[in-house]
Amino acid sequence: YNYRDRASSTTDVEDHFGLVDFWGFPKPAYTAYATMVNCLEGKRFRRRVPDDKLRIYEFSSANQRCIVAWSYPKSTRTLPLSAIQSRLTEQSIIAVTGTTGSPRPFSSDIIVDEFPVFIVVQQDTDKLSASSEVGRTNR
Repeated sequence: YNYRDRASSTTDVEDHFGLVDFWGFPKPAYTAYATMVNCLEGKRFRRRVPDDKLRIYEFSSANQRCIVAWSYPKSTRTLPLSAIQSRLTEQSIIAVTGTTGSPRPFSSDIIVDEFPVFIVVQQDTDKLSASSEVGRTNR
């Protein structure tokens, strides 16, 4: 719950709750937090995708969506792109990253474990335009 570790003590666990260590070097939690912030920047929560074994949340902005998924309880699962959206294809995906911030390989399925995976998707602008016009005409 601190940005930086309070001290370098080897006996006091309270000294080690920072995102960076006492000397300022990033810890794994820092990288995970930075990845989350970068992927979700400017996006709003849209929905939770129902699934018994995976936690899947969707966030979006005007031109991108970010789907965050992890397994619970702890396991390794395969997440078919069609489970997120019926017409989602590999071509519409901009990036798939894990909490380390490094790109993850993917195809029509994405391997998900207990660590969050961030799937950044280009929005279908034609679909967005049509749905916003429909909303205006129905008011």
